[in-house]
Amino acid sequence: MGRAKSGNGGDAEFWDDEDDHDLDLEGVEAEGLRERLRRRVVAVFGGSYGLSVLVHLAILAVLATIVIAAPPEERSVTLMPTRPPTEPYKPTPQAELDLKETPPVPRPESEQVPHVELETELDVATETPKGTDLNQVANKHLDSNQTVDAYGAGGGASGAYGNRLAKPGLIPYGGSPETEDAVLAALRWLARHQSPDGSWSAGGWQARCVDAPCRGKGAEQGHGDFDVGVSGLALLAFLGHGHTHRFSRYPELQRAVRLGLAWLKRQQAPDGSLGWRQGHGETIYCHAIATMVLAEAWAITRDPPLRRPAQQATDWLVTAQNPGLGWRYGVRPGQNDTSVTGWCVLAIKAARTGGLEVPDAAFTGAHAWVERATDTRGDAGYMAPGGGSSYLPVNEGKFVAQPTNTAVGVLCRLLLGERPSADAVRQGAALVVAQAPSSAPAAGPSPVNYYFWYYGTYALFQAGGKPWQTWNAAMKAALLPAQRRDGCARGSWDPEGEWCVAGGRVYATALNALTLEIYYRYRRAAEEGGQ
Repeated sequence: MGRAKSGNGGDAEFWDDEDDHDLDLEGVEAEGLRERLRRRVVAVFGGSYGLSVLVHLAILAVLATIVIAAPPEERSVTLMPTRPPTEPYKPTPQAELDLKETPPVPRPESEQVPHVELETELDVATETPKGTDLNQVANKHLDSNQTVDAYGAGGGASGAYGNRLAKPGLIPYGGSPETEDAVLAALRWLARHQSPDGSWSAGGWQARCVDAPCRGKGAEQGHGDFDVGVSGLALLAFLGHGHTHRFSRYPELQRAVRLGLAWLKRQQAPDGSLGWRQGHGETIYCHAIATMVLAEAWAITRDPPLRRPAQQATDWLVTAQNPGLGWRYGVRPGQNDTSVTGWCVLAIKAARTGGLEVPDAAFTGAHAWVERATDTRGDAGYMAPGGGSSYLPVNEGKFVAQPTNTAVGVLCRLLLGERPSADAVRQGAALVVAQAPSSAPAAGPSPVNYYFWYYGTYALFQAGGKPWQTWNAAMKAALLPAQRRDGCARGSWDPEGEWCVAGGRVYATALNALTLEIYYRYRRAAEEGGQ
């Protein structure tokens, strides 16, 4: 055992490592042993070494109270179950038959179709315009501005254009599944015969035929001066059935509208005219129809790139009007005719119901001309009261004279605010229904006049009553059986009508499709408030 100096100045004993093993208590008195142990404990724990031991023991005691949680057992978690394999689509026997019966739609060659956008689509309204989606098919939004909105309605044109999608008037107004089948077949024919650039060619549409060209009675080839006009009629037929460049149940029909609208926009001259050719005054028909297309497409979709060309086209049409009266060939030519005025009224009505700017004077002038052109019997003439109808010299003696301009006058009166009960409307309607559609006889002049049938259908539909029921039955009996059901011509009408020499098969098919869309294309004037 050795000695060392304690930290407090006294002597303290401590155990040497070797002495720990040699400790022998034998022969030592118990009392002395206890005293020696006490002194050694005091010596150990009374110094700095003892204090350190006590502090460490206290720390160990505290640490012993801390519970360290063991990490949970790892488990694999499946975030999404694996999708079960699906069975491949198998058409039903009926679907296979339908696919075989429907001629394929020829796709224009990609290198021949320039990539054309209507314009950069910016600032599109976040709210879905009424009439452009199956969930937005409201049928009424009155905004007449002194003219009835039986044509349609402003603020998205929800009225007529909602009808075009939901078609609530198809059966109540005299339509049927057969009329709808005929319209859809016509639209598919038009889509198949659309030119690669998006137009419809009055004289060259047969280039799109599959296998043998479509052939039948009448003048197959129209005149190239009217490509804008027949293309406009085709687009109106698509729009009238509820198809736009933004929405359609049928992709091939939506594509046809998209290409057609893009082509039509490219035809617009800097002054706003479309298809108008100086020295060929009759091409004002093309401009009026094209204006109607752009205005309707704008009203339905509210696609911003359509507004400016539609407004420019409307402005040009208003400029071409004879002050205080109607329209004829050219810009303010000083003469008026009911036929041109009818298309111009349809165009400015489409513009007004689409929210475009149209001066009131355009409507009052048109009404003034219709009044001047109508005699006391309610018969509206071409360029004078009861002055007969327009005709083509090449067709002299081949067709029965029809009260076409009287039908135009009745429709204009109704669209411009007159009541169906007005004397001039009732008188004109009686003259029109007296020559209801009928099939061509085996010999003699033909009564087939798709132009007259179109205007007669729209005029009498707006007038309603017994004349409409009589006319509708005759119109369906004349049109439905005449539609082609064979080969590439399936869905079209042979161009045997009086004016088909100008527009050909495209004109005949588009115009007859528009006629059969009557049940939902526009609302009736008689159903509008304030009539």
